[in-house]
Amino acid sequence: MLPNSFDIVFEHPDLSEWLIYHETTVDDKALIHRVIRNYIDEGFYIFIKLDRYFFPGGIEYGKRHFEHPSLIYGYDHINNSYLLLENCITPTMMQPYSLPYQAFEMSFTQTWNDGRGSVLRCYKVRERLSTINYEIQPEVINRNIQFLLKNCLEKDESNHQYTGLWAIETFADHLQEYMNGLRKEDHLQEFSNLRKCSELQKRHLWVIDELTNNRRLLPQMRNILKEELHCLIYQWDEFRSMYIKSLINSELSHKAHDVNVLKDCLKEIKHLEEKYSLYLLNAIS
Repeated sequence: MLPNSFDIVFEHPDLSEWLIYHETTVDDKALIHRVIRNYIDEGFYIFIKLDRYFFPGGIEYGKRHFEHPSLIYGYDHINNSYLLLENCITPTMMQPYSLPYQAFEMSFTQTWNDGRGSVLRCYKVRERLSTINYEIQPEVINRNIQFLLKNCLEKDESNHQYTGLWAIETFADHLQEYMNGLRKEDHLQEFSNLRKCSELQKRHLWVIDELTNNRRLLPQMRNILKEELHCLIYQWDEFRSMYIKSLINSELSHKAHDVNVLKDCLKEIKHLEEKYSLYLLNAIS
């Protein structure tokens, strides 16, 4: 079955010491406004799945249904709207966005009817007197790497999810079919999604420095890992550039040669991801 996306999933650290977390299921759709306002009044930020098809001024507005978690941080009774942090206007930038109550209701109803919009995830920062110093735990990195290197296929009634680095190879195998199924209005979102891959690796440069500062890595190993990361970042950027150029230049179908070049680039990326992961795993073990 053709995958509709691929993601590299990492284990999140335990933040319960610093955040209060509530997860609430709304059983009655008519109560959604009251529930949201109560949490906002108590100082919580709320993640709720909404359909951006109904977000006025957004890139998906009136064009395509796109459900994703939206962050609500307040409400404006004077202008009858919720205050969100969103990238629906500019895909590469999170910025304040006002969602009218009426548009919210249509968006929420869509996800509610699909069975995916009834859960609210609410976060609040705990009050603390001292500054928090978070030290990266090698054990967490170890588990993340083990997960990446483990090829796994998870199935449910409507979707096949390929996990770990195997997802990159699987995406490469289905690339021609996937690209032929894209519409022109999807191209900007594709560019934004691919940018996240190299941005993720750029954050790892900071992780390497922190591990070195905490004496978890030797300086010479830091230099080796950074060199590998720079190669990986370059390869992701190269793939993104070729991929978007191929989308723009091909109106109906994609030439086999161009697709094969992209596939080879993805397979090289998978190789570099494995190489870097193994280097890091050995360095912190």
